[in-house]
Amino acid sequence: AGLKVISNKNVIRNNNIARNNGSGISLSDSQENEIINNTIIENELHGISLSYSSSHNKILKNAVSRNNASGIGLWNRSNDNLLEGNLVSFNKLGISLWNECDQNQLLGNNASQNDFSGIQIYQGMNNTIAENTAVLNNYSGIAIISSMKSRIMANNLSWNKYGINMAGTSGDEVSSNLARSNRMQGIKISDSMNLSLKENQMDQNHEALMITGSESIISYSNNASFNEVGMAFLDSRLCTIKDNEAFQNG
Repeated sequence: AGLKVISNKNVIRNNNIARNNGSGISLSDSQENEIINNTIIENELHGISLSYSSSHNKILKNAVSRNNASGIGLWNRSNDNLLEGNLVSFNKLGISLWNECDQNQLLGNNASQNDFSGIQIYQGMNNTIAENTAVLNNYSGIAIISSMKSRIMANNLSWNKYGINMAGTSGDEVSSNLARSNRMQGIKISDSMNLSLKENQMDQNHEALMITGSESIISYSNNASFNEVGMAFLDSRLCTIKDNEAFQNG
């Protein structure tokens, strides 16, 4: 790593960290650190990596690009971290959370033009993803997999393959997002249950909303307009669809 930290309560600010064989900045079993306004580019692994219960850290206003794995990656019970105002672009994967990283806040980041997804969470709980921009990624703007109780609010998720892609999730809230001009679905939900979809704007996608193999989904006050297909529910049950608008779809 360019900078390896196994310590608490440090400030890492205004550094240029580039072209290291591992990650740019690596935190392991570290708490209450601040990583602020660093430029982190072209590292062989991740731009910024938090692992082994690295919790209560703040990652703010960093420029993280052209790294060969995640721009910012959290692993192994790294909980209660704040990621805010970071520019995370042209990486293999933008911002990723893996293996029981819970109660993190991803706020106001730009996770765009990454090779895979802009933001991805796997096996996490109670994470908040709000007011981020995730556009022009090759796969999903936001992908949530095998997770619970995610809050996905007021994000711009446009010009990806999928705007929001959720699989095997439960208890999530998806509200007030813009999903525009995605090549497949604006919002895709599969094998999930007990989700709330409200006040999302989904336009100019192939399908605005597709729900498959799911149950107890509530979709209300959404707008699905100018798509090839508005809203599609396939092999799903106990769903409620109310007070939506679907105009001028194919």
